Amino acid sequence: MTLAPNPDNASYARCQPLTPEARGPIGDLTDFAVPEAGLRVEDAARLSKREAEVMDLIATGQSNGEIAQRLFLSEKTVKNHVNRIYAKLGADCRMTAIGLWLNRDT
Repeated sequence: MTLAPNPDNASYARCQPLTPEARGPIGDLTDFAVPEAGLRVEDAARLSKREAEVMDLIATGQSNGEIAQRLFLSEKTVKNHVNRIYAKLGADCRMTAIGLWLNRDT
């Protein structure tokens, strides 16, 4: 599945594009990551098991509603998980979180 930034989304406007030399192996998705912010293994480990599960689904391009249905949660619960994930990863938008998550050191 290819993810395309949605300019109509308020989160999109907060994400800053990377320069071509700062792009990583995942292509266009890294255009919206924070270049100076790397996600280390210990940072990723701060996510709970459920938060990591939600982040994996976010990284596949699923919406909060789709994640809620898949995990049998309310959409509000998913939003709470997403906000905690952003705080723990130091991300200010979905695309930044995805870039950090997919480029984490493993």
